[in-house]
Amino acid sequence: MEQCDTNIPVTFPNGEKMDAKIMIRPYTSVLLKELSKLFELIVYTASSACYANAIIDYLDPEGKYISHRFYRENCI
Repeated sequence: MEQCDTNIPVTFPNGEKMDAKIMIRPYTSVLLKELSKLFELIVYTASSACYANAIIDYLDPEGKYISHRFYRENCI
C-alpha cells in the first residue's frame, strides 16, 4: 500500500516484527465515541491477537470505547 494513514508496529508470537500499514476510514474516532455512548462495543476479527490488538490500541488508546476483543484464537 503506497498511501496509508499510519504504520503500526506489530510483533508476532514467534518474534517476527513488521509494520502494518493501515488506512483509517474518515470519522472512525467520532463513530466509536458516539456508538460507545449507546452500545457495548465488541471487536470480533479473524486476525491474530497480536495484529488486532495493535490496530485496536491505535484506534482506542485509552480503552474508552471498545470493551471486549475476540480473535482468530477464539473461533471454534
